[in-house]
Amino acid sequence: MVVVDRPAPDFEGTAYFNGQVTKIKLSDYRGKWVLVCFYPGDFTYVCATEVAGIIKNYENLQQFGGVGIAISADSVHSHKMWAETSPAITSALKETGKKFPPMPMVADPTFEIGRKYGVVDEKEGVETRGRFIVDPDGIVRGYEVLNATVGRNLEETFRQLQAFKFVRDTGKVTQAGWKPGEEGIEPKIENAGRI
Repeated sequence: MVVVDRPAPDFEGTAYFNGQVTKIKLSDYRGKWVLVCFYPGDFTYVCATEVAGIIKNYENLQQFGGVGIAISADSVHSHKMWAETSPAITSALKETGKKFPPMPMVADPTFEIGRKYGVVDEKEGVETRGRFIVDPDGIVRGYEVLNATVGRNLEETFRQLQAFKFVRDTGKVTQAGWKPGEEGIEPKIENAGRI
């Protein structure tokens, strides 16, 4: 089971990435902020909007040393065809000048990875919408899991990533709704009850 402030379960998988089939491990990304995103499946209703949103915002993620990993039970062949034919994804790629999705798209046909992260809906036979923020030391800092019917708010995901980085860099904590550029709070006893 995944718990915040504990190590993220490592995994290895086959991915469609940069137009190739390759093996990746979560531990390959030590030293970077990692956004691990599970989704129910290629060629579905909502998933393409989320992947397209990540593509459009990928440079924001890279600006502070972040990378993304997308995971579903679909094969790498399905990932390839989806990336080449989905109107939402192809439009996002064209808009950003990219030829391929900028993040590895991992195949998890046996749900081995999804089970480690607690996102498998056994009854429906899919991985739900789980997103996990993993820091450069491989520690889970936050996560969100939704069912298949509601897409995630990527602005909030990126805000949280930036907040966790701010906390790590400054030692301060962030208030509700904190945005980059705002001051944080010194976690000192003198501030208790004064905020």
